Amino acid sequence: MSWLRGVRARLSSLLRRRVAETRMDEEIAFHIERQTEKNIRQGMAPSEARRRALLQFGGVDRHREELRDVRRPRLLAELRQDAGYTVRSLRAAPSFAVTAVVVIALGVGATTALFSLASALLLRPLPVASPDELYMLQEIRSAGTSSSGPEGQRIPYARYEAYREGTRDMAQDLAAHALRTFALRTEAGAQPVPGAVTSGNYFEVLGLRPALGRYYATGDEPVAVLSHRFWRTHFNEDAGVIGRVVHLDGHAYTVVGVAARPFDGSSVGLLTSVWVPFEALRAMDPSVADQRVGMIARVPGNAPDPGTGARLTALARQIPAESPAVTIERAYFTRLTGLPDGARGGVMGFMGMLLAAAFLVLLIAAANIAALLLARAVVRQREMGLRMALGAGRARLVRQLLTESMTLFLAGGVGGILLAYLATAYFARIRIPGLPIAIEAAPDLRVLAFALGVAALTGIMFGLAPALRATRTDVARALRDGGARGSTAQARGRSIFVAAQLAFATVLLICAGLFVRGLQHGLSQDPGFHANGVVVGSVDLEPQRMDEAAARSFQAELKARVSALPGVESAAWASTVLGSGNHTTTRVQTTAAEPEAASVTMNIVDEGYLETLRIPLLRGRGFRAADDGSATPVVIVNERLAERFWPGVDALGQQIERGGRVYEVIGVTPNGRYVELNEEPHSFILFAAAQEFSPQMSLHVRGRDDAALIHGMRQELQAMNPDVALEFAMPLTRMMGLPLIPQRFAASLIGAFGVLGLLLAGAGVYGMMSYQVAQRRREFGVRIALGATARHLLRLVLGHGAVIAGVGAFVGIALAAGAARLLTSMLFGLRPLDPVTFGGVALTLAVVALLACWAPARRALRVDPVVSLREE
Repeated sequence: MSWLRGVRARLSSLLRRRVAETRMDEEIAFHIERQTEKNIRQGMAPSEARRRALLQFGGVDRHREELRDVRRPRLLAELRQDAGYTVRSLRAAPSFAVTAVVVIALGVGATTALFSLASALLLRPLPVASPDELYMLQEIRSAGTSSSGPEGQRIPYARYEAYREGTRDMAQDLAAHALRTFALRTEAGAQPVPGAVTSGNYFEVLGLRPALGRYYATGDEPVAVLSHRFWRTHFNEDAGVIGRVVHLDGHAYTVVGVAARPFDGSSVGLLTSVWVPFEALRAMDPSVADQRVGMIARVPGNAPDPGTGARLTALARQIPAESPAVTIERAYFTRLTGLPDGARGGVMGFMGMLLAAAFLVLLIAAANIAALLLARAVVRQREMGLRMALGAGRARLVRQLLTESMTLFLAGGVGGILLAYLATAYFARIRIPGLPIAIEAAPDLRVLAFALGVAALTGIMFGLAPALRATRTDVARALRDGGARGSTAQARGRSIFVAAQLAFATVLLICAGLFVRGLQHGLSQDPGFHANGVVVGSVDLEPQRMDEAAARSFQAELKARVSALPGVESAAWASTVLGSGNHTTTRVQTTAAEPEAASVTMNIVDEGYLETLRIPLLRGRGFRAADDGSATPVVIVNERLAERFWPGVDALGQQIERGGRVYEVIGVTPNGRYVELNEEPHSFILFAAAQEFSPQMSLHVRGRDDAALIHGMRQELQAMNPDVALEFAMPLTRMMGLPLIPQRFAASLIGAFGVLGLLLAGAGVYGMMSYQVAQRRREFGVRIALGATARHLLRLVLGHGAVIAGVGAFVGIALAAGAARLLTSMLFGLRPLDPVTFGGVALTLAVVALLACWAPARRALRVDPVVSLREE
């Protein structure tokens, strides 16, 4: 339908041109008439005077060009005049100007700060050469492995090497990378450092240049590259770091380079402090031979060929899979954005929700200013009437008033940009314990253009209505009354803007209330274990190249050492920390009710685990030291799994098969919330650590002093091996709070927006009622003189405010009811239409509206009828 759009655009252009020519013809005719009248006054006959005037202007077409040449400088002169008049007008009302600019700055600042954060996460390209040429190579797999992370993003390194050879004709080059936490040996003990293992061509594919030294070019050099941030914080920007040896996971690496700022890795917001080549690591530690990686391809020309997807899929199916159970369905290129495809949609939705809340604050602020402009228009009615009496057209006055509103909004936009810089600086300082996250969200040119554009757009939208109202003036009445009273239409307009503020504030308050109530509801749920008084710390022995017997001995000795620390009640190992958001699944089956293998959540724990976390047993017993590799394999299941596999039958003594191995059920625990607080009960199974080995385990310690326990764990671990780091060491309650960070952030931010919106809306109600009481002094004086009581006047003023508040609350509740349904997944089982939240917000609005109306109502009672009538 492009031809139809072209025809429509052409017709629209011709229509606009015809309208412009018609207006110009009217202006030419006006000049001809004036010249004709001038010739008649000089004694010419009317026909001669007309002929001379026509000759003088010499034709419409030529004069049109002359008028264009005259009107351009005149328009610029008028714009300069409007700007000067605006400055003088706002200087004469400094309190109004400052209030308006501050209110707008709050709204624009909130919106700009969140847009800057969204831009950093979703829009800003990675700081690499030609980022639009970079793609991720991904696979879609069926019957995949149990590795964490979105499927298709973790490919065995051996497959990467085959892909690199097979994509020579599809991509310029292909690099591999995988995030990894290294244990950096320091004088104070091993310190966990976020790093990455990469192919030798990683930096070349990204097109990066080092700030110091060089990058490694092959994968077999035992060298390391530091990030600029890590070099600054840990090495004090010492240029002598080049050539220094650092020990990571007990292996020696020579520092050969420092990455240039601001590159901190190819994942947005996730810091990488050190990079090492894969081949060198594999030579020192053969256990990483099956390292799973992500792949980055550079495809010149900004887009792969249309047939690349089919060729990649064919290549993927030719490369042997690492397991017969893995089937490759498809391989494809997707843009390298710094966020996994699976996470991008969630981030977009979350940031969209926060941006919507910020826009509501901006709309509240803009509506507040529009109400102030309408009130100011009433005061300036005499001025508008006088200017119209002197020949100013309505369009000219509207342009003048729009210039004033645009000046206020643009000044507020500049103030909002400054607030956005402060807010994003605060965002950059936010740190999450145990997670190497830092988001550089300082506003860039795109964000600055967005802020000024939003300010200009809201200035036009919310400044046009007051400008039109102000110029819709009866000249005679305005000059006679002196602008003392506003029209009913203007009062209705102010009421509409104030009601809109209350409606927007209602939406914000209800959303914030739902988040807070949802968090309270989730935290009040019984997770099935007691986290208070427990600290955890993860220990990864895989990089130490220990065999199973040595690793088991190490874990047993560390547990014994920590158990002997003062204040320790008990300690136990587990492969997964409950409530942390992490989980591992496995497939089990029974020959009873469900012969097919079922996916269940699992954990590997040792004896004492149930006691340390105080998980009760409904039936049976817990693990014992005797449940070792030589004993019968045993498991503990929860009620949900027992009911699923053996409905109506006691689960004790039943058998479960996993990977060809048969296990006996020795205990049943209650259902719990093992992964997240908002999950429904699901099947869960515990395996004995003495029968299932894992080199990556977390030590759970119950005691009296969290800080002392963590310090003691670090000391004992350093004494045993200075190259093993204690990772994610924190109280269990804090670790359980990590999955709640998005909800907490949203609740606090939207709550702050809601309070700000409520204050602005309350100020709008107060300002409107105060102004209306001042405008109706004569009416109140007459009512008092005719015998009106104080109760009658209070009911009159408060009733008007109650109507406005009721309309705003009703509209806001209706909008919030629709918005709340979009938040269901973040409310931890709380109903979106929670009556406590909706009722509490309605009551809060009623109280705020009453307080805002009370002072103006009391002022109405103090009106002296004699004085008010004499003033009239």
